[in-house]
Amino acid sequence: MDYEKEKKNNEEKFMVVLQATRPDLWAIANLIDTTNVNWKVLWKVAYHLENISSRTKYGKVVVEIEDNVVRFVRSDVADRVNEPLLLVTEDA
Repeated sequence: MDYEKEKKNNEEKFMVVLQATRPDLWAIANLIDTTNVNWKVLWKVAYHLENISSRTKYGKVVVEIEDNVVRFVRSDVADRVNEPLLLVTEDA
């Protein structure tokens, strides 16, 4: 068996084991394989999501893309307020 066939065979076996033991990692690996999205971009997005989760629990992650190149991955952490802007009623 030549190198490329052996490599493909090993990768297929690895994915079967990965799916059985860590389906979360299998899903990410499968996503990367099927979409060709850069794993470094996904890592940065996950990093920013975790930052929001560990702090205020509210915010957003923005991925800025220019000419098919990811320029920035930014997160804005927000405090949830849910309060009226004015403390006076319209009758006053």
